[in-house]
Amino acid sequence: MWPFKKKETEPKRDTAQEAIDDLRSFRKIGQKFNYMGVNMIVESHYYFSPYGGIPRIKAAYKNEHGEIKHAEFLRRELPVLRAENP
Repeated sequence: MWPFKKKETEPKRDTAQEAIDDLRSFRKIGQKFNYMGVNMIVESHYYFSPYGGIPRIKAAYKNEHGEIKHAEFLRRELPVLRAENP
């Protein structure tokens, strides 16, 4: 009855999942890496905030006083991390 065809659309890309997959391809949870001479261990690939989930690597490291500290790396920082950790 309707003379117009429905426009076929491509399925939406899940950019958040793509970012998480990229972060996981660098290192999985529990694996170690080096950043500027500091040994770090991956704790998670996803951060929950009040505004939604944010894909990022959260890593823990021990400073010179023996305290556990945390650092976070976004997807756009992966080329630097890969260059330092082949």
